[in-house]
Parts: sequence; C-alpha cells; structure tokens
Amino acid sequence: MPKCLEWNNFTSYKSIKQPLLTANVTFLSYMMFTLVVAVLFLAVQRKSFKSKLTLTTTFNAGGSMSISLLSSTIVSQWTWAATLLQSTTVGTRFGLSGSYWYAGGACIQILLFSILCMEVRIKAPGSRTFLQIIQARFDKKTHMLFCIYALLTNLIVSAMLIVGGIACLTYSFKDLSPEYSILLFILAMSIYVFFGGLGGLFYLSYFSTLVILIVIVVMFMSIFYVNSSTLGFGSIKNIFDRFSCISNPNNLGNSYKTFFSLDSFLFGVINLIGNCGTVFVDQAYWQLNSTTSPKKSSIAFIIAGVIWFFVPFTFGTTMSVAYIYLDSFNHNLTFLTPLEINSGLVAPAVAALSYGNLGNYLINLMIIFAVTTTGGGEILAITSIILNDIYSVYIHPFKPNLSEKDSLMCILCDKIRGQVGDDKCMCCSITYCKSCDTDNRMLKNSPNYIRSCSMHASYLNYEQHLNSIKSLVIVLITIVMLVVSILLFYLKLNLNWLYLFMGIIVGPAVFPIALSLFWARMNSFSMFFSALSGSFVGIISWILTTVIYFKGFDIEKSGNLISMLAGNVASLGIGGIMAALLTFLTSKPLNVDQIREVWEKTRDIDSPLLPWSEIYSKEMNIEKAYELKQRPSLLEVESELRTNPVVA
Repeated sequence: MPKCLEWNNFTSYKSIKQPLLTANVTFLSYMMFTLVVAVLFLAVQRKSFKSKLTLTTTFNAGGSMSISLLSSTIVSQWTWAATLLQSTTVGTRFGLSGSYWYAGGACIQILLFSILCMEVRIKAPGSRTFLQIIQARFDKKTHMLFCIYALLTNLIVSAMLIVGGIACLTYSFKDLSPEYSILLFILAMSIYVFFGGLGGLFYLSYFSTLVILIVIVVMFMSIFYVNSSTLGFGSIKNIFDRFSCISNPNNLGNSYKTFFSLDSFLFGVINLIGNCGTVFVDQAYWQLNSTTSPKKSSIAFIIAGVIWFFVPFTFGTTMSVAYIYLDSFNHNLTFLTPLEINSGLVAPAVAALSYGNLGNYLINLMIIFAVTTTGGGEILAITSIILNDIYSVYIHPFKPNLSEKDSLMCILCDKIRGQVGDDKCMCCSITYCKSCDTDNRMLKNSPNYIRSCSMHASYLNYEQHLNSIKSLVIVLITIVMLVVSILLFYLKLNLNWLYLFMGIIVGPAVFPIALSLFWARMNSFSMFFSALSGSFVGIISWILTTVIYFKGFDIEKSGNLISMLAGNVASLGIGGIMAALLTFLTSKPLNVDQIREVWEKTRDIDSPLLPWSEIYSKEMNIEKAYELKQRPSLLEVESELRTNPVVA
C-alpha cells in the first residue's frame, strides 16, 4: 500500500489570469488568420479550379475534397468546446470511465452516419440538404416540422459551443465580461464563413485539428512522462499510487480507477442518445457528405470517427487525472466548486496550474479553434436550410406555378426530363454550355453585361439573387446566435446541463429521418406524428421524473442524470417506435414498382446547372453526362457504389 502524503505547495488557480489585452490580441490575431485562409482558398479556387464562390460552391466546397481533408474537417466539426471540457468534467466526476464513455458514446454516431452518407449518394445524390429529401417524399407540414427540428439542433449546438467557451475565457482572462466574450466568439466564427464559405472552413478545420492534436500530445506527455519537481507529474506510477489513496464513493470499491460506475454508465447512455440527434439532425454533417466523390464520403466519416475517439478520451483522461491528483493534496483550500467543474473549468484550471500563462494560452487556443470551426459549420448549415428549404420553397421559388408533383419536368425548359415522352428535355450542364461560355467572357470585359443564354440565364440570375441575400442571412443568424447565447447565460444554464438536455429536444427526429432513407413505406402521417409524440413524451418524462424523484422542479434538480436519462430515452425511443407503428397502421406494403417510384422522387432532386450525373460520370463512365436527361438508374448507382470493397 503506497504511503499517502499531504501536499499543499501550489498556487490558487484563480490568481493565474491573463489581462484583457491578451484576449483581444488573441482573437484579433485569430480572425486575421481566418481571413488569410479564406482569401487563400478563394485564390486557389479561381486559379486551380477556374471557379469562384457561388451559392453551390458555398455549401459543397466544389465537391472535390480529398478523404484526408474531409476527415480532418469532420474531426474538427465534431470537436466542440464540450469535447474538451465536458470529457474532462465527467472524468473528474466519475473517474477513468467517464472520459471513455464520453468518447465511446459520441463516436458511434459518426460511424453510423457513414451508412446514411452512402444511402444519400445512392437515393438522393443531388440533394443539398436532408430536408430536401423529406420535401420530395412527404407533405408540406412534415417538411416544415423537420425544418424546425433542424434549426433547433443548429441553435442548441451553437449555444453549447459558446456557453462552454465563455466559461473558459472568463475564467482565464481578467475583466473579460461574458457578453464581450460571446461577441468575440460570434465575430470569430462568422467572419471566415462570410468570405470563404464551406471551402474556407475546410482549410481552417485542418489547422484546427492539427493544433488540437498537438496540444493534446503535449499535455499527455508532460502529465504522464515528463518529470516535474513542482507538481509531481511525470510518473505514471506516482499518479497510480496516489489514486489508491483517494476514493469515489459512487464507484465500485470506491475507486476512481474502475469502469464499474453506475453514474458513468448512465451518462454514457444519455451521451449516446443525445449525440444521435446532434449528428443525424444537424445539416452541418449532411452538407459535408456532398463535398467529395460518392465513394469517398463514407470512408472519410469512418476514418474521422475512429480518429475523433482519441481526442476526448486522451484529453479528458489526462486532464481529469491531473486534476484529481492535484486536488487530493488540497484539502485546506477550495480548488474548484462543483458548479465550476460542471461548467467545464477543470481543463483550464489544470493547464494554468501546470504551465502558468502558457497553459492558459494553449487551452484557450484549443477552445477558440473548437468553437469557431464548429460554429462556422453551424452558421453555414442554418444558411443552407433557410435558402434551400425555406426561402426558395415557400417565399421566393424559381417557378411558383410549377407543381411539386411534376418531378419529371425540367425546371429550365418545362419539358419531360428522362428517357420517355415525345417532347424531351434537351438541356445540358452549364459546364458544356457554349452560350454560357460566351456570357462569361463578356462579363469579364463588361460587368454590366446581361446574360443571353436562353437555357441557363434565368436560373443563373435566380441563384445570383440567392447568393446576394446569403450574406444578409449570415448576418441575421449571427445576431440570433448572439441573443440566444446571452439569454442562456443569464438563465445560468451550464455546459453540463445543456449537454445532457439536448437529446430530449432533437432525439425524436433521429429515427424518422433515418427511416426516410431506408424505408419506402414511410408516409407523411408517420413522419409527422412520430416526431411530435417523441418530443411530447420525452419532455413529460423529464419533468415528471424530476418532480417525483426530487420533489420539485428547477434548473439544478432537472439536470440530474436520472431525469435526463428518462427524457432522452423516451424522446429517442418513442420517436422510433411510433414511426414504425404508425407506418404499419396507415400504409400497405409496396411492390417493386411503387418502391422504385418513391426513390425516383428523391433522385429527381438535382441542380439544373450541374446535374449529379455529371459528378458521377467519372466513376461510372456515363456518356453525355452533361445532359440533364442522361442519368444512371437506381440499380446502376447502387451496384457501382455498394460493390466498392472499401465502402462495403
């Protein structure tokens, strides 16, 4: 049995704070860096790919990203402030199993999402948002309901990012008010999105992932392997021996080292359920699916899921072990209060104690990168939903009189698009349009030139209109995010509460969305009422469990693991059960022709300027892919993509 010594020779964390000027300089430098990245991306796009930032390239980054770049972007997009702060919090509260359950419970969704990526590339290859698939298959009220779920998901994720970030910043910098730190985050996450779109996000995310991984390795090595005479780090044996002297009464054997922890397991279940919603209902991940070739996107998500696991597991374990180790010597002083721990301040506390101002700077740099890159993706996701699923559908459609049922009709020429009919569509892609080439040359010499292409001019003008209001939409979104973040701060909702609560709100939409891609029998009634019933039962379960078990309802009582578990399980479970049950009760089995007709609706989602068949042409050897009428059948696409041994 190791000898358990007492040691009080370290400085209080609260005395190690950087001046406000440092925060301003850090954010200003970061924003200048993001602007440089955005400008470089635009330059590369113009020189190498001979294109400029349009509405399409804003949301698909040109569709030619490599697996490595896409994987790093997914890792960055899934690395929230909570990934770094909450994983450390649960590691501190539950022991070694806490960080494991955070990592394991949140990487599964990315791996499962790779399956949905493949289904989208087969059944709806031209879709810009997952809501367009719902619009193509179901009625208007169902589409509008899931637009609300999607927007709520983006707002909740954005709010969580900022709430975690401001807790860290205000604790690390002197005289930095929460309102000012929120403003800094909003500016930092929106400025490069405004100029660079999703392509700019890709390159910034690459740097973000690189910085975060480097800092994690530095922290890990210094805590466990590099000798430190001041704090006693540098020896796994010393840390292990010290852990034998301290206890966690909620774990098996009162040990921090065991994986047999009921609280940790309950958190793992909540984590698993809650994060299903923040992936499957978050447009930010669906839009990443369209940024590379069909065979690469699923592979990129699988690689990213595996890599991401080690981010919260390694960082959370390292910082929580260091905190427990230091705190065990500190019986006479207040290190961090339970509220501060739940607010995610363990990691900055350990970094400041261990490395002083350098530790402060490294942690805050990680948080800034994590918040802004993920937040930028959320801003783009909301913008995409507003433009593609709200404004261009309900407010200002390209052709208001075109029936939603006229799926075979070309939106450009109003003729039949396909291989049947006497009056066939003869429209082609803008890539091979000679008239558009002439127009582009004329526009270079005369910016006021009016396009004359009879085929594409009207739609190009429409997209130019959408692109012009895109900037206004981004500004409005940032204002809304600013207001929501300040509101949540004044409601005193900490990171831990928000993280546990999010699944209750967005969980009911998970199974209906997934089934809409796999089950042709799903109908509007089952989609609509399964999601609503899941939300209703989930919220009621959460409230009743809190009132019954804890004799009242307030923020503190409602944030306990049992209440959150009840709400999360009910939301996700009822949403899935009702989706299947209502479908069986309200629809009959479909034959082969009816199933094919369902998926043809989703395959008809396409861009009249750049049809998806042209994107697939290189992988499937499609001749005349530039013609809108020329596209492979569902069976041909499925056979080509599913026979890829790596993807399979």
